[in-house]
Amino acid sequence: MGEGRTQACKTFPNGVLYEGELLQDRRDGRGTARWPNADLYEGDWKADLQHGFGHNKWKPLSEYFGQYKAGLKHGIGEYVWEDGSRYIGEWREDRMAGVGRYEWPDGRIHLGQWSAGVLEGWGELKSSDKRFVGRWHTGRKQGLGTTYHANGRISTDRWAQGRPVCD
Repeated sequence: MGEGRTQACKTFPNGVLYEGELLQDRRDGRGTARWPNADLYEGDWKADLQHGFGHNKWKPLSEYFGQYKAGLKHGIGEYVWEDGSRYIGEWREDRMAGVGRYEWPDGRIHLGQWSAGVLEGWGELKSSDKRFVGRWHTGRKQGLGTTYHANGRISTDRWAQGRPVCD
């Protein structure tokens, strides 16, 4: 425990039960918070906010393992949604940003660049029957992109707002 910190169990006015380190009656250091709806956070705190590395579980079945900064997902982390979708990569201010890998329950995988929670920049989208390599803008295919089909065919197309266009 750091200087001035105490180990305590505290219930906040909103019903959150916290067990861990406190500094001047605020969550600071390692600790676990349990919300009345059964949400859970275990990890690092600073000035009453998630800060550092932590593990968050939300009901019904979403969870995040990774870095936080000032209460927001920020740094490297993995988020798993209730439907089984998963993102592993960089986060900035609670949004997917930077390089990451997104996996859908149907087996599709996107590896590439993200900005403010949407596909933005270069990436690769794989499915069971093809692989697309190209650019995305605001979550849609944009510019030149190449599709590699399972039957060996390769096609290069120009895309605008997620749709193929003629030259």
